[in-house]
Amino acid sequence: MKKKLKYILHTSLNYDNYQIEQIKYILCSFSSEISKLILLAVFFTCIGKVPEFIVSVICLLTVRSYTGGIHLKHYFSCLLLSFIIFFLGICILPVHTSLNVLEILIILGIDIAAVYLLGAVPSPYRLPLTPKQRRHSSNKAAISIVTYMYILSLFHECQSLYAGLWIITLQILQLVFAKINCLLNKGEQPL
Repeated sequence: MKKKLKYILHTSLNYDNYQIEQIKYILCSFSSEISKLILLAVFFTCIGKVPEFIVSVICLLTVRSYTGGIHLKHYFSCLLLSFIIFFLGICILPVHTSLNVLEILIILGIDIAAVYLLGAVPSPYRLPLTPKQRRHSSNKAAISIVTYMYILSLFHECQSLYAGLWIITLQILQLVFAKINCLLNKGEQPL
């Protein structure tokens, strides 16, 4: 099937080998991410945390798409890290912490500052960001966090929303680790 698809892309559509490899990368990445989301959704459905999981996915997607972060090379290690982050953000931290609106604003304010201080850490499979792209990514991530901050401050009594706060904070924390790893390995992420 792969050879036939490659043949069609190459002969009928005149794609070169680089373009075909890009398509393969996108399809592989997409299927990997979808399968992880399905497995996580099944788990959180079984434990009755669907609203928290949905809030967490939305928050993670909006922030991570602009900040990047740790990119692991193997599917299982990536699934395991994703599970740990979601489990902490949905099941552990919201249950064991009680925050008022001011504390929420402080935590998300620190997250925003970290986004600007650290900048994005894109996948090593992508081209490095220009300073303008880096600023744009930081601005978009900050807007996402400010939007969530506003929603959470309006509906702070809705316990399901606290999962998003912790997912954003855990995303920023792993961004710190990704940045340190990147600096120690001169831009490469050997994880």
